[in-house]
Amino acid sequence: MLEGEPSSERVLSELEYHLEKAIKFCDISGNFEFSLILRGLLAMFKKMVFNSIWRVTEKINSKINNFVKIITKKSKPVYELLYPQRTALLEMGLLDPAARGIVVNLPTSSGKTLIAEFKILQALNQFENAWIAYVVPTRALVNQITNRLRKDLGIEPLRLRVEKMSGALEIDFFEEKLIEEKAFDILVTTYEKLSLLIRQGIEEKLGRKLVLLVVDEAHNIEDSERGLNLEMLISIVKNDCKHANILFLTPFIPNAEEISKWLSPDNPKSIEIQLDWWKPNDQVIGVYYAEGNGRKWQTYFEPSITTYHTVYFPKKIKIGEYSAIFNVPCSKLSSKSLLTSVVAKQLEKLEPLLIMAGKIEYIWKIADYLYEYFDFVEDEDLLLVKKFVAAELGENFPLTKYLSKGIGVHHAGLPDEIRYLMEWLMEENKLRVLVATTTIAQGINFPVSAILMASYNYPFTKEIPLRDFWNIVGRAGRVYQQSLGIVGIAVKNGTDRDKVTEYVRKQTGRLVSILVKMVDELEQLGKELGMELIIHYPEWSTFLQYIAHLYRQYKGLDKFTSELEMALNRTYGYMLLDFKKKEVLKNAVRQYVHKLQGKEYLIELADQTGFSPDTIEKTIREIGKLRLKQSDWYSSRLFSNETDTLKKLIGVMLTIPEVKNNLKIKIPGETLTFSKLSSLIINWVSGKDFPQIAKEIWGSDDPNIISDCVRAIYQKIVNGATWGLAALLSMPTSGIDYFKLSEEEKIKIKNIPAMIYYGVNTEEGIVMRINNVPRSIANRLGEIYKNEIGDIQSISLKTAYEWLKESKLDIWNKVVPPNKNISGEEYKKIWEKLSGG
Repeated sequence: MLEGEPSSERVLSELEYHLEKAIKFCDISGNFEFSLILRGLLAMFKKMVFNSIWRVTEKINSKINNFVKIITKKSKPVYELLYPQRTALLEMGLLDPAARGIVVNLPTSSGKTLIAEFKILQALNQFENAWIAYVVPTRALVNQITNRLRKDLGIEPLRLRVEKMSGALEIDFFEEKLIEEKAFDILVTTYEKLSLLIRQGIEEKLGRKLVLLVVDEAHNIEDSERGLNLEMLISIVKNDCKHANILFLTPFIPNAEEISKWLSPDNPKSIEIQLDWWKPNDQVIGVYYAEGNGRKWQTYFEPSITTYHTVYFPKKIKIGEYSAIFNVPCSKLSSKSLLTSVVAKQLEKLEPLLIMAGKIEYIWKIADYLYEYFDFVEDEDLLLVKKFVAAELGENFPLTKYLSKGIGVHHAGLPDEIRYLMEWLMEENKLRVLVATTTIAQGINFPVSAILMASYNYPFTKEIPLRDFWNIVGRAGRVYQQSLGIVGIAVKNGTDRDKVTEYVRKQTGRLVSILVKMVDELEQLGKELGMELIIHYPEWSTFLQYIAHLYRQYKGLDKFTSELEMALNRTYGYMLLDFKKKEVLKNAVRQYVHKLQGKEYLIELADQTGFSPDTIEKTIREIGKLRLKQSDWYSSRLFSNETDTLKKLIGVMLTIPEVKNNLKIKIPGETLTFSKLSSLIINWVSGKDFPQIAKEIWGSDDPNIISDCVRAIYQKIVNGATWGLAALLSMPTSGIDYFKLSEEEKIKIKNIPAMIYYGVNTEEGIVMRINNVPRSIANRLGEIYKNEIGDIQSISLKTAYEWLKESKLDIWNKVVPPNKNISGEEYKKIWEKLSGG
């Protein structure tokens, strides 16, 4: 059972031989009690063999056999697949090579990533010289999935090459080099980045076929901001990548069959387990509240839903009562933040706990309460992360003190590296409590015994969508956790309680296309859907890019028009529209493609930039007005306060519909000018730390201001400015004559947007950042690496990773920033954790 040897058939025959012989002798001797025990053992042992991972996978293919050898020797070995995983493999056709589109519709914690790994191995075994794309919605998940796949598939005996690409809507020199060198078997990236890569012809550049697209957190197809990007990605893959199968991973959708018919009309396949009795662990969902007067109060938990009808709870369970440590009257517990903090202390034996709140300000408030309630903890990993947080965000940043008591924080106002480390600490069971905003719903995989929700709203919005709510709930009671997962929602009174009960008893609705919603919204406005209308709506840009891309491929209006119905049918939204709306949309598209005639150069630029042809036409004019020269684009001048080039470019970006919302940053009491935005980007690229940037741009290094600064950079600047600058560089009026540039000059200009994305100002710094080196030491460490190897442009990212892995501590000690209370050895340990080590 542990080694998979000998074969399952032989194990079964030996079990039957020995135990049936023993049963026979018991029957002859009249020892019927022992005979019954042996019969029960035989049935149990046979069931263990039939369910073992060795039996389930032994006759599939050699790659899967090798994979099983890897996962049975991990620190948390897998000897038996979960019921949905086993059923997907054996009964529902996950590995059917004829299934072009498969929807895996399973609850959170059902092991969808492992299911995807089996499908990846089947696809690579079926096709030679092929590659896989694995797409996710966020940067955090790109890193998480990359590390997971490298651990599972990148080691002996499989040694598959797993690489990632940034979510930036541009392709830097080092990413181009990955493609040129065909350096991966599996590529992990975001929805938008893969769409850009495919439109730019990655299959032709690789000389290899995309054979499987894995779409994780695929329910994002109905997201109002990015859903259309995902839908158009899948539509483009269906059109451009003739050999690609699609694996659509999502929880909680009742219309999985409909989705699978869209993915593969000829051979749809939906894998879903509609069983009330199966869950990886028991769960109870309910509300918690306080009752009493003055300082004579108690807290209670009232169950609303349990996973099985066999799990019995009283109607009302006492959690705890007033004690001197809390020292507040019952009236104060009407604050859900305070109530949640009190209940967390009372339930501390259930750690690790996940506490969720709607806004960042509530996160800090809850963490402050918990800091007063909990004792100090001594742990090397907590101390390591505490030192890193202090180095990145300042000694006075509140997370540093929270970590000393085993309290973590996770929200958009923290750098990616720190959020990743919070997740790692939870995985390692080092945190007592993680306090997070509700935006953590997207695919975070760490163990939780109980979830306490001070809010079930997203920041500044209404209730969390039910699909996201159940995604969060699935984190409690996961495999390897306590026997019961507890999910509690804070309530103030009976009316509040009734609202929560009604909310959690709702069923998730059908997964719908954002394209359908957009058509419906225009119809409700009483406006006929026409070309002249939709080009002025920024949300239609992705759809227009899809149409322009297909027009470019068909190489002519007549052929495109004749096959228009088929082209539109590749989108999920068009498939769902009624006949009348289909006709209206088709007419609008016909109008639009007529306008594209003779403007093939705009369509080509649309595929390069991720802008619609109409946006590009306007941008060419605007950038031409600046009369830029090639020297204006050199990074030493562009990211310098000595010129106003960046300020002018930001002015152009703020006229671009696709980008401008990503550059809208709020500073209380101020109107953010081009000059402020330019200074923010320059400070970020030049390597200033977050407290310095906050002080200079926001006028304060208060922890709340630092969080605002971090959020502005990671949510706005890193995405919007990188994308905008990369697009402007592609414009024919940019002032750059690429035909006259040397190869070295082309590479330097190609890497300019990546400097914004990674927050460094050298090429070697970019290499370090791609390899997960913290920004605070990336430039200095990159400089040492460059001095050792010479030409930074000739190296591969894998070579740089191996250098980092083998580098001596004296190198790391040289790059520690002054006045930072962290050693080179500790920086290397942080890097190892960020790299999945």
